[in-house]
Amino acid sequence: MTKLQNIVNEAKFITSELGEARKALQDRLNDSNARLASNTINTINLVELISKAMGSSFKNYIKGYLPGVLNALGDAKMFKCQSARQCMSTWADVCGYREFFGGDILLDALKNNSVSLRSELWTWLAEKLPLIPSKTIPADELKCLLPLLYASFEDRSAVVRGASEKAVLGFMMHLGYSSMYGACDKLKPMSITFCRDKLDKERPNLPVVPIEKPKVVKSGIPAGSSIKSGGSQIPPPKAAAAKATKENTIPRVSTATGKKKEEIDNSPLFQKNNLKHQRDIDEHKLKETATTIPIRPCRRENTNQLQPTKPTVS
Repeated sequence: MTKLQNIVNEAKFITSELGEARKALQDRLNDSNARLASNTINTINLVELISKAMGSSFKNYIKGYLPGVLNALGDAKMFKCQSARQCMSTWADVCGYREFFGGDILLDALKNNSVSLRSELWTWLAEKLPLIPSKTIPADELKCLLPLLYASFEDRSAVVRGASEKAVLGFMMHLGYSSMYGACDKLKPMSITFCRDKLDKERPNLPVVPIEKPKVVKSGIPAGSSIKSGGSQIPPPKAAAAKATKENTIPRVSTATGKKKEEIDNSPLFQKNNLKHQRDIDEHKLKETATTIPIRPCRRENTNQLQPTKPTVS
Protein backbone atom coordinates (compact mmCIF):
# COMPACT_ATOMS: atom_id res chain seq x y z
CA MET A 1 0.00 0.00 0.00
CA THR A 2 2.76 2.40 0.93
CA LYS A 3 4.80 1.53 -2.16
CA LEU A 4 1.81 2.06 -4.45
CA GLN A 5 1.03 5.38 -2.82
CA ASN A 6 4.60 6.59 -3.33
CA ILE A 7 4.42 5.67 -7.03
CA VAL A 8 1.22 7.68 -7.52
CA ASN A 9 2.60 10.66 -5.61
CA GLU A 10 5.75 10.74 -7.72
CA ALA A 11 4.00 10.18 -11.05
CA LYS A 12 1.22 12.79 -10.51
CA PHE A 13 -0.55 11.49 -13.63
CA ILE A 14 -1.15 7.81 -14.43
CA THR A 15 -2.72 5.83 -17.26
CA SER A 16 -6.21 4.30 -17.19
CA GLU A 17 -4.91 0.74 -16.61
CA LEU A 18 -4.36 -0.32 -12.98
CA GLY A 19 -3.49 -3.93 -13.79
CA GLU A 20 -3.29 -6.22 -10.77
CA ALA A 21 -3.66 -3.28 -8.40
CA ARG A 22 -7.37 -3.01 -9.23
CA LYS A 23 -8.31 -6.35 -7.62
CA ALA A 24 -5.91 -5.91 -4.72
CA LEU A 25 -7.46 -2.56 -3.78
CA GLN A 26 -10.99 -3.97 -3.96
CA ASP A 27 -10.07 -6.72 -1.52
CA ARG A 28 -8.64 -4.21 0.92
CA LEU A 29 -11.79 -2.06 0.79
CA ASN A 30 -14.06 -5.03 1.50
CA ASP A 31 -11.90 -6.44 4.29
CA SER A 32 -14.09 -7.22 7.29
CA ASN A 33 -11.21 -7.62 9.74
CA ALA A 34 -11.62 -4.95 12.40
CA ARG A 35 -7.88 -4.95 13.05
CA LEU A 36 -7.33 -3.74 9.50
CA ALA A 37 -9.59 -0.70 9.87
CA SER A 38 -6.64 1.62 9.49
CA ASN A 39 -5.69 -0.16 6.27
CA THR A 40 -9.24 0.42 4.98
CA ILE A 41 -8.91 4.14 5.54
CA ASN A 42 -5.53 4.14 3.83
CA THR A 43 -7.06 2.25 0.91
CA ILE A 44 -9.89 4.79 0.59
CA ASN A 45 -7.39 7.64 0.60
CA LEU A 46 -5.24 5.83 -1.97
CA VAL A 47 -8.20 5.19 -4.27
CA GLU A 48 -9.13 8.86 -4.00
CA LEU A 49 -5.57 9.82 -4.89
CA ILE A 50 -5.61 7.47 -7.89
CA SER A 51 -8.85 9.03 -9.17
CA LYS A 52 -7.22 12.48 -9.14
CA ALA A 53 -4.13 11.18 -10.97
CA MET A 54 -6.14 9.21 -13.54
CA GLY A 55 -8.84 11.84 -14.25
CA SER A 56 -12.17 11.05 -15.90
CA SER A 57 -10.93 7.61 -16.98
CA PHE A 58 -11.41 6.47 -13.39
CA LYS A 59 -15.17 6.25 -13.97
CA ASN A 60 -14.64 2.70 -15.24
CA TYR A 61 -13.54 1.68 -11.71
CA ILE A 62 -16.23 3.43 -9.64
CA LYS A 63 -18.68 0.53 -9.65
CA GLY A 64 -15.97 -1.81 -8.43
CA TYR A 65 -14.87 0.39 -5.52
CA LEU A 66 -18.19 2.00 -4.55
CA PRO A 67 -19.60 -0.91 -2.46
CA GLY A 68 -16.51 -0.93 -0.23
CA VAL A 69 -16.60 2.86 0.17
CA LEU A 70 -20.33 2.72 1.06
CA ASN A 71 -19.59 0.21 3.80
CA ALA A 72 -17.10 2.67 5.24
CA LEU A 73 -19.71 5.43 4.91
CA GLY A 74 -21.94 3.56 7.36
CA ASP A 75 -19.17 2.84 9.84
CA ALA A 76 -19.71 4.03 13.39
CA LYS A 77 -16.22 5.57 13.49
CA MET A 78 -16.59 9.17 12.39
CA PHE A 79 -13.13 9.51 10.81
CA LYS A 80 -13.78 6.48 8.62
CA CYS A 81 -17.19 7.83 7.57
CA GLN A 82 -15.68 11.21 6.70
CA SER A 83 -12.97 9.58 4.55
CA ALA A 84 -15.62 7.68 2.59
CA ARG A 85 -17.77 10.80 2.07
CA GLN A 86 -14.76 12.79 0.91
CA CYS A 87 -13.75 10.05 -1.51
CA MET A 88 -17.25 9.92 -3.07
CA SER A 89 -17.30 13.70 -3.48
CA THR A 90 -13.91 13.61 -5.21
CA TRP A 91 -15.13 10.92 -7.59
CA ALA A 92 -18.15 13.05 -8.43
CA ASP A 93 -16.00 16.10 -9.12
CA VAL A 94 -13.57 14.18 -11.34
CA CYS A 95 -15.87 11.73 -13.14
CA GLY A 96 -19.41 13.05 -12.68
CA TYR A 97 -22.38 11.40 -11.00
CA ARG A 98 -23.59 9.07 -13.75
CA GLU A 99 -21.69 5.99 -12.55
CA PHE A 100 -23.10 6.17 -9.02
CA PHE A 101 -26.59 5.31 -10.21
CA GLY A 102 -25.80 2.48 -12.60
CA GLY A 103 -26.82 -0.96 -11.32
CA ASP A 104 -28.23 -1.73 -7.87
CA ILE A 105 -25.34 -0.47 -5.74
CA LEU A 106 -27.25 2.38 -4.07
CA LEU A 107 -30.40 0.29 -3.91
CA ASP A 108 -28.65 -2.48 -1.97
CA ALA A 109 -26.98 0.04 0.33
CA LEU A 110 -30.33 1.66 1.23
CA LYS A 111 -31.77 -1.76 2.02
CA ASN A 112 -29.03 -2.30 4.58
CA ASN A 113 -30.08 -2.51 8.22
CA SER A 114 -27.36 -0.05 9.20
CA VAL A 115 -28.98 3.17 10.42
CA SER A 116 -25.73 5.07 9.94
CA LEU A 117 -25.36 3.94 6.34
CA ARG A 118 -28.92 4.84 5.35
CA SER A 119 -28.88 8.22 7.08
CA GLU A 120 -25.48 9.15 5.65
CA LEU A 121 -26.44 8.04 2.15
CA TRP A 122 -29.74 9.98 2.20
CA THR A 123 -27.83 13.01 3.44
CA TRP A 124 -25.27 12.67 0.66
CA LEU A 125 -28.04 12.38 -1.96
CA ALA A 126 -29.80 15.42 -0.48
CA GLU A 127 -26.63 17.46 -0.95
CA LYS A 128 -25.63 16.21 -4.40
CA LEU A 129 -28.88 15.71 -6.33
CA PRO A 130 -29.70 19.44 -6.58
CA LEU A 131 -26.20 20.02 -8.02
CA ILE A 132 -26.53 17.42 -10.76
CA PRO A 133 -27.68 18.86 -14.12
CA SER A 134 -31.10 17.69 -15.25
CA LYS A 135 -31.32 14.65 -17.54
CA THR A 136 -27.83 13.55 -16.52
CA ILE A 137 -29.25 10.58 -14.63
CA PRO A 138 -31.84 8.34 -16.32
CA ALA A 139 -35.22 8.69 -14.62
CA ASP A 140 -35.65 4.93 -14.22
CA GLU A 141 -32.52 4.68 -12.07
CA LEU A 142 -33.96 7.27 -9.68
CA LYS A 143 -37.50 5.88 -9.71
CA CYS A 144 -36.27 2.54 -8.39
CA LEU A 145 -35.16 4.36 -5.21
CA LEU A 146 -38.57 5.96 -4.56
CA PRO A 147 -40.09 2.99 -2.64
CA LEU A 148 -37.15 3.07 -0.24
CA LEU A 149 -37.44 6.85 0.05
CA TYR A 150 -41.13 6.63 0.98
CA ALA A 151 -40.44 3.79 3.41
CA SER A 152 -37.78 5.93 5.11
CA PHE A 153 -40.43 8.57 5.87
CA GLU A 154 -41.85 6.13 8.41
CA ASP A 155 -38.57 4.62 9.62
CA ARG A 156 -38.15 3.95 13.31
CA SER A 157 -34.98 6.04 13.40
CA ALA A 158 -35.54 9.79 13.56
CA VAL A 159 -32.15 10.33 11.90
CA VAL A 160 -33.19 8.29 8.86
CA ARG A 161 -36.58 10.04 8.67
CA GLY A 162 -34.99 13.48 8.76
CA ALA A 163 -32.33 12.62 6.16
CA SER A 164 -34.87 11.10 3.75
CA GLU A 165 -37.14 14.13 4.00
CA LYS A 166 -34.22 16.37 3.04
CA ALA A 167 -33.61 14.26 -0.06
CA VAL A 168 -37.17 14.79 -1.40
CA LEU A 169 -36.35 18.09 -3.09
CA GLY A 170 -33.42 16.64 -5.05
CA PHE A 171 -35.55 13.75 -6.33
CA MET A 172 -38.38 16.10 -7.25
CA MET A 173 -36.05 18.34 -9.25
CA HIS A 174 -35.13 15.39 -11.48
CA LEU A 175 -38.37 13.39 -11.58
CA GLY A 176 -40.99 16.09 -11.15
CA TYR A 177 -43.84 16.39 -8.69
CA SER A 178 -46.39 14.49 -10.81
CA SER A 179 -44.15 11.45 -11.25
CA MET A 180 -43.42 11.18 -7.53
CA TYR A 181 -47.07 11.81 -6.65
CA GLY A 182 -48.19 8.97 -8.94
CA ALA A 183 -45.58 6.59 -7.50
CA CYS A 184 -47.40 6.76 -4.15
CA ASP A 185 -50.27 4.69 -5.58
CA LYS A 186 -48.29 1.49 -4.99
CA LEU A 187 -48.05 2.15 -1.24
CA LYS A 188 -50.43 1.11 1.51
CA PRO A 189 -53.56 3.30 1.87
CA MET A 190 -52.35 4.84 5.14
CA SER A 191 -48.91 5.52 3.69
CA ILE A 192 -50.27 7.14 0.52
CA THR A 193 -51.74 10.14 2.34
CA PHE A 194 -48.70 10.49 4.60
CA CYS A 195 -46.18 10.45 1.75
CA ARG A 196 -48.21 12.79 -0.44
CA ASP A 197 -48.35 15.28 2.39
CA LYS A 198 -44.55 15.23 2.48
CA LEU A 199 -44.44 15.90 -1.25
CA ASP A 200 -46.95 18.76 -1.01
CA LYS A 201 -44.91 20.30 1.78
CA GLU A 202 -41.71 20.28 -0.31
CA ARG A 203 -43.28 21.25 -3.63
CA PRO A 204 -43.19 25.07 -3.03
CA ASN A 205 -39.39 24.84 -2.66
CA LEU A 206 -38.89 23.73 -6.26
CA PRO A 207 -36.82 26.28 -8.21
CA VAL A 208 -38.70 28.24 -10.86
CA VAL A 209 -37.46 27.35 -14.32
CA PRO A 210 -37.74 30.30 -16.77
CA ILE A 211 -39.64 29.58 -19.97
CA GLU A 212 -37.53 30.20 -23.04
CA LYS A 213 -39.21 32.14 -25.81
CA PRO A 214 -39.06 30.42 -29.21
CA LYS A 215 -36.52 31.92 -31.57
CA VAL A 216 -37.75 32.58 -35.09
CA VAL A 217 -35.09 32.12 -37.74
CA LYS A 218 -35.86 32.62 -41.41
CA SER A 219 -33.36 31.80 -44.17
CA GLY A 220 -30.51 31.61 -41.68
CA ILE A 221 -31.26 35.10 -40.30
CA PRO A 222 -31.08 35.24 -36.48
CA ALA A 223 -34.15 36.50 -34.68
CA GLY A 224 -34.19 40.25 -34.06
CA SER A 225 -32.02 41.16 -37.06
CA SER A 226 -33.05 43.04 -40.20
CA ILE A 227 -31.89 43.08 -43.81
CA LYS A 228 -31.75 46.13 -46.05
CA SER A 229 -31.75 45.62 -49.79
CA GLY A 230 -32.86 48.04 -52.48
CA GLY A 231 -34.46 50.39 -50.00
CA SER A 232 -36.58 47.64 -48.40
CA GLN A 233 -36.22 46.44 -44.82
CA ILE A 234 -37.37 43.23 -43.14
CA PRO A 235 -38.46 44.11 -39.61
CA PRO A 236 -37.72 41.82 -36.67
CA PRO A 237 -40.49 39.36 -35.62
CA LYS A 238 -41.70 41.55 -32.73
CA ALA A 239 -42.02 44.62 -34.95
CA ALA A 240 -43.74 42.61 -37.67
CA ALA A 241 -46.25 41.22 -35.19
CA ALA A 242 -47.00 44.70 -33.84
CA LYS A 243 -47.42 46.04 -37.37
CA ALA A 244 -49.78 43.19 -38.29
CA THR A 245 -51.89 43.85 -35.19
CA LYS A 246 -52.08 47.56 -36.02
CA GLU A 247 -53.10 46.89 -39.61
CA ASN A 248 -55.83 44.49 -38.54
CA THR A 249 -57.42 47.16 -36.36
CA ILE A 250 -57.60 49.78 -39.22
CA PRO A 251 -60.06 49.05 -42.07
CA ARG A 252 -58.38 48.98 -45.43
CA VAL A 253 -59.91 50.94 -48.30
CA SER A 254 -57.36 50.38 -50.99
CA THR A 255 -55.29 47.32 -51.74
CA ALA A 256 -52.53 49.32 -53.40
CA THR A 257 -49.09 48.62 -52.05
CA GLY A 258 -46.21 51.01 -51.57
CA LYS A 259 -48.50 53.99 -50.86
CA LYS A 260 -48.34 56.05 -47.78
CA LYS A 261 -51.35 56.48 -45.57
CA GLU A 262 -52.01 60.07 -46.74
CA GLU A 263 -51.78 59.02 -50.43
CA ILE A 264 -54.51 56.40 -50.25
CA ASP A 265 -57.74 57.57 -51.99
CA ASN A 266 -60.53 57.17 -49.45
CA SER A 267 -63.18 58.93 -51.60
CA PRO A 268 -66.37 57.06 -52.56
CA LEU A 269 -66.35 55.03 -55.73
CA PHE A 270 -69.29 56.99 -57.32
CA GLN A 271 -69.32 60.77 -56.94
CA LYS A 272 -72.19 63.11 -57.79
CA ASN A 273 -71.01 65.84 -60.24
CA ASN A 274 -72.29 68.29 -62.91
CA LEU A 275 -69.93 67.27 -65.69
CA LYS A 276 -72.81 66.53 -68.08
CA HIS A 277 -74.32 69.98 -67.63
CA GLN A 278 -70.97 71.60 -68.20
CA ARG A 279 -70.53 69.59 -71.39
CA ASP A 280 -73.87 70.90 -72.73
CA ILE A 281 -72.79 74.45 -72.04
CA ASP A 282 -69.50 73.92 -73.87
CA GLU A 283 -71.26 72.44 -76.92
CA HIS A 284 -73.68 75.42 -77.07
CA LYS A 285 -70.80 77.87 -77.00
CA LEU A 286 -69.15 76.05 -79.86
CA LYS A 287 -72.31 76.36 -81.99
CA GLU A 288 -72.63 80.11 -81.34
CA THR A 289 -69.03 80.61 -82.27
CA ALA A 290 -69.52 78.76 -85.55
CA THR A 291 -72.49 80.99 -86.64
CA THR A 292 -70.63 84.21 -85.96
CA ILE A 293 -67.65 83.40 -88.13
CA PRO A 294 -67.60 85.92 -91.11
CA ILE A 295 -67.79 84.55 -94.62
CA ARG A 296 -65.07 85.82 -96.85
CA PRO A 297 -66.37 87.37 -100.15
CA CYS A 298 -65.43 85.54 -103.26
CA ARG A 299 -63.21 87.27 -105.79
CA ARG A 300 -64.88 88.69 -108.87
CA GLU A 301 -63.27 86.39 -111.27
CA ASN A 302 -64.41 83.52 -109.25
CA THR A 303 -68.00 84.76 -109.22
CA ASN A 304 -68.03 85.15 -112.93
CA GLN A 305 -66.99 81.59 -113.30
CA LEU A 306 -69.78 80.53 -111.05
CA GLN A 307 -72.48 82.39 -113.08
CA PRO A 308 -74.13 80.30 -115.80
CA THR A 309 -73.56 81.39 -119.36
CA LYS A 310 -76.62 82.47 -121.39
CA PRO A 311 -77.09 80.84 -124.80
CA THR A 312 -76.71 83.18 -127.72
CA VAL A 313 -79.63 83.58 -130.13
CA SER A 314 -78.71 84.08 -133.67
